[in-house]
Amino acid sequence: FTLEQHLSTVAWLYASEDETRLVSGGEDGRIILWDLLSEEQADVLVSTFSQSAHNNAVTQVELATILYKGKPLSVILSTGKDGFFKVWDADSRLCLGVVATAATEATAFAYSASRSLVYVGTNKETVSIIRLNEEKDQDFCLEVGSIKRRNYTRCQQIIIENNSIFILITDSLF
Repeated sequence: FTLEQHLSTVAWLYASEDETRLVSGGEDGRIILWDLLSEEQADVLVSTFSQSAHNNAVTQVELATILYKGKPLSVILSTGKDGFFKVWDADSRLCLGVVATAATEATAFAYSASRSLVYVGTNKETVSIIRLNEEKDQDFCLEVGSIKRRNYTRCQQIIIENNSIFILITDSLF
């Protein structure tokens, strides 16, 4: 099984909990959804403005299930070096929501399903807090706050342990 549809290096891989799908994000800005049962590419996600999901490298992608209008919906969450956090419908491949962070890069994120919150790290001093409005079509993603960090290093990883309010943010100079 090879990921030959990316135009450059694959930067991130994430498998669904049931191990039937894989999502890959590349330095080419593309996000590709793969069907692991048939070992075929399911689809390439594109934005309305370009041939790729992000206008720069994808820094993280994940598959998640959210409640949307009371029903489970499979989504792809992504961040990129273009400074955007995006939510995609994994079945229709449509972009449901976009939030521009206050930085040049959105570098990492963690999703809290119990709170419908996404914490998005950047290459600046802030971590954006984004609420997924699961009952609305408009303003599906809404920035509701931020956490100020002490330095301007690149946020490398955000971890939420057992849906707690405590989060771990690791930094990198690179």
